[in-house]
Amino acid sequence: MLDLMRKHAKSWVINIVIAVIAIVFIFWGVGSWRARGTGRVATVNGDVIGIGEFQESYRRLLDSARDQYKELLDEELLKLLNLKRQALDSLINQHLIYQQAQTLGVDVQEEELQRIIATTPMFQVDGRFDPRRYQAMLSRLHYNPAQYEQMLRQDLITQKMTRLVSSLAKVSPAEALDFFHLIKDRIDVDFVFFPADLYAGQVKIAPEALGAWFDQKKEKYRVPTLVKVEYLSFRPRDFEAEVQIKEDEIAEYYELNRDNYQEQEQVKVRHILFPIDAKAKPEEITAVKNRAETVLARAKDPKEDFANLAKEFSTDASAENGGDLGWIQRDQMVKSFADAAFRLKKDEVSGLVPTQYGLHIIKVEDRRPARMKTLEEVKEEIKAKLVREKTLEIASDRAEKALQEIGLTQDFQATAKKLGLTPQATGYFSAEDTLAELGLEPKFNQVALGLKKGETGPLITQENGFYLARCLDRQESRLPALDEVRGRVESDLTEEKAFKLAEEAAAAFIARAIKEPGWEAAAADFKTAAKPKEPPESGQDKAEKKPEDEAGQRTPVVAADATGPFNRTEAAPKISGAATFNRAAFTLAKVGQISPQPLKGDKGWYALRLKDKLPATNEEFEKDKADVIRSLQSAKAQNCVRTWLQSIRKAAEIKVEEGVI
Repeated sequence: MLDLMRKHAKSWVINIVIAVIAIVFIFWGVGSWRARGTGRVATVNGDVIGIGEFQESYRRLLDSARDQYKELLDEELLKLLNLKRQALDSLINQHLIYQQAQTLGVDVQEEELQRIIATTPMFQVDGRFDPRRYQAMLSRLHYNPAQYEQMLRQDLITQKMTRLVSSLAKVSPAEALDFFHLIKDRIDVDFVFFPADLYAGQVKIAPEALGAWFDQKKEKYRVPTLVKVEYLSFRPRDFEAEVQIKEDEIAEYYELNRDNYQEQEQVKVRHILFPIDAKAKPEEITAVKNRAETVLARAKDPKEDFANLAKEFSTDASAENGGDLGWIQRDQMVKSFADAAFRLKKDEVSGLVPTQYGLHIIKVEDRRPARMKTLEEVKEEIKAKLVREKTLEIASDRAEKALQEIGLTQDFQATAKKLGLTPQATGYFSAEDTLAELGLEPKFNQVALGLKKGETGPLITQENGFYLARCLDRQESRLPALDEVRGRVESDLTEEKAFKLAEEAAAAFIARAIKEPGWEAAAADFKTAAKPKEPPESGQDKAEKKPEDEAGQRTPVVAADATGPFNRTEAAPKISGAATFNRAAFTLAKVGQISPQPLKGDKGWYALRLKDKLPATNEEFEKDKADVIRSLQSAKAQNCVRTWLQSIRKAAEIKVEEGVI
């Protein structure tokens, strides 16, 4: 229950529109438009984007991606994210927005600028702005006050301009209602499933047909290029013994990144849940409320044990632990629950708190105020981060040195020996094979497969370090003879023909179901016809034998069933791999209407009929109306900014230096 509530903390509508592109500017953002290094990466209507600010923008995006994806962030994902393009696009957009703001006279008052500086935690001592700390922190960041204040002013002006464009987006009540019904209206669908496996036994393949099919599909069975390599690894973890982190380094990092160590206010809570079904009748809701009020009266009694009441009356999964939800932050829970919980004092019990899950009784057992984690608390965390940064630098330097040495000597083994390294060797592998057990990512495969025999490749950068590979042997891709892959070919052709037979059966079923006596009669006849015949047996053998085929698999049984209710954003229950099922189902207008074409799933074909339409109620809309309007407003505002940005980018003169992306 806790996970579910946290998952929906920002409501279902926000999750739907979250894919809309957002323009977000953060106070410490990627922001200074003062080039921090030499050179430039682009110009925007003559304004220069310096290489320093581009590198900082990219670094921040990379740090964010590492925090979000952790060990999942590999070369393939980095390529997909294309962070360099994101960083450059963000900077270009910021320049364009600022230029537009200047044209329109959008500005920031001096009082507003000073207020933001004074309330920035980094510049405070004991909660108050400290001028000496301000000067010291700017010095560490290599700013003087004039430079920093100009950067901040530009960021604030950019934010104001963005809000101005966003304010043009409006949402009408009719739009909100239409969107609500589009997302929340549900349907129930009858279906008959025709599994391809049911028809596999009917497939007979002549040798000449197998050969002819193989000749047509030969490329499918191509043997890929294979290589075998030796490689050197330069992993940061291998150089940890060479790194010493000083106390003042840790303290400096802490001071520069204090915002990362802010802890939100927390409360430790228990709750008792009385669920209310979204389709419950008024009298049912009243009955639940009366029961909840009876328990509430007992929960308010100091003599009662709240945990025992939760075990006895709550229907939530936390009931067995006395309703314990542990420590929570405000943004982890749905709004009405969080608002009620954070209003309570320690040991205080709430009234009845409504959420989309039902009625809650909440007790706060303890509170923790918002605070800054102390240096001592995060010391080891910072030390580990600094060690990672330094060992990464060492690993990079050693790898570059090895690459240069190999380039000069053309001797991989001698270079390894000189550097005190031992090359590792792989077996043969292709582009599709995984070398994860060796700690190697797909990028390694890509580089290795591009090498000729005896050739050493470029430096391979992975999340866990750097690698150099030399090709020991190479086997080029080739087309196999039929006998080499006969088993796969027979299996694939049988599956294809079985799917075709299943499709024909589904189409025939639909043709019959559309006529009298209709769907039910056709489904009953089909199930009878599809039922596997039991071989005549007697005695103990008959009692022990299971209806299995020669391969030992259960004989597939056709399914005539109903999905149960679902909406457009949910996968249809009981349907396997039918990506078009929802789309086809929601095009059916009338109850009883049959889809004229069968739909392919990953294991067979489906025939479907609209069983019921279940439109969302006005009561449900009124309950979610504010969230719907707020979310649509946000989506339209973001889309408005995106469209505006696209238009001014088209009119702008943007020059990107070659090789930046």
